[in-house]
Amino acid sequence: MKKIFFVILILYSFTIFSQQKIYYDNDWKVSNEENAEYYRLVKLDNNGKPIGKVKDYYLNGVLQWEGYLNNNLLLYLL
Repeated sequence: MKKIFFVILILYSFTIFSQQKIYYDNDWKVSNEENAEYYRLVKLDNNGKPIGKVKDYYLNGVLQWEGYLNNNLLLYLL
């Protein structure tokens, strides 16, 4: 049982650490952390396209939106 828990923990940590944090200003233009209003947690493929669910947060950590993107357009909200 401990081995299974350990394997699940390792896989979960790979999922968390493979996400990138991208900062955006008030107009949703890519920004640095100092000028940001929001940040996005996203996994990107080799071409820089989002993979899977995208989560947008206010800088205070409150979830602002989550869903899927297609060519950087919102597909739908969850």
